[in-house]
Amino acid sequence: MFPDSNRLLNRRRLNSELAARNLRSRTPEQRLIPIDRIKDLSFDNFIDHYYDKNLPVIIEQGAKDWPCTQKWSIEYLAKEYPEAELEVLQSAGFVEREYYLKQGDDKPYIQKTVSAQEFHQSIQRGEKNYIQFSQLLDIQKDLVKDLNLSWLKKFGKTYFGHGYQSFIGSKHRRTPIHSGMNSFFYIMADGAKQWTLYSAHSVAIIQPTINKRVYNYSDVDIRSPDEKTWPGFSQLSHYKFELKKGDILFVPAWMYHEVQNLEDGWGSNYRFNALKPIFRYPTFVLVRLLFAHPNIFTPIYNRSIFSGKKDKGSASLV
Repeated sequence: MFPDSNRLLNRRRLNSELAARNLRSRTPEQRLIPIDRIKDLSFDNFIDHYYDKNLPVIIEQGAKDWPCTQKWSIEYLAKEYPEAELEVLQSAGFVEREYYLKQGDDKPYIQKTVSAQEFHQSIQRGEKNYIQFSQLLDIQKDLVKDLNLSWLKKFGKTYFGHGYQSFIGSKHRRTPIHSGMNSFFYIMADGAKQWTLYSAHSVAIIQPTINKRVYNYSDVDIRSPDEKTWPGFSQLSHYKFELKKGDILFVPAWMYHEVQNLEDGWGSNYRFNALKPIFRYPTFVLVRLLFAHPNIFTPIYNRSIFSGKKDKGSASLV
């Protein structure tokens, strides 16, 4: 409410230090939580053990027989859709500092638009380019048929709509730590990624940047956290794992995550507005409802069956 209040900022730092002190007394060493990897995960098992408990899970090789895993790659995209327009988005918290060209900008913006063919050629030249949060599947609608929609709609319990985002890029690029209000399934169609997940309960230690964006992010370097600025971060329990081609990952609402490409590749998420996990953290909902733009109901309505709209461009970031 008062982002410029020094009194509140000082209180926030004290709260973080108190949380860190309590954390150190309980976890003297960094805790790495093994993520469950399950083959042939049943719907009832998913709901009872992961969805209802807000826990992540990997459905190992769950998409190995889906057409997307058989077909999708950067080369395939350039060959089949050479003129498809791919938007290179720039938004604080989503782009590594060395690649972020517009520091301090309050809104996401499109840095440039490239064709799929041009993008493929840049990757072949060794350039470290990355298309993030792309609405490609909303534009090239025939690509959606390469997903198992019946499975996704069954497991993605929602009556308030869904959406797709594609992440297509080169090895070593990453998306820094962030979180949002949507639960999602991430389908690793081609390549491999390293994921690091932190519970939404870690917010006092993660200290997300104070702004009016519709997502949360932190400037902490998770590989080498500054203990003076982010006390206790190195003691946080977390998941760290590799997601391979054909795997499906479930990430609950509000869970912080950072993702790094281990290979050139293409992954896509199926995000859905399920109210139960969203309202599991009412304080986050209150902040999202009252202080972020657009408000929480705008993306829910836009993705519902009533609006007839599809997210495009930077709207995908909501």
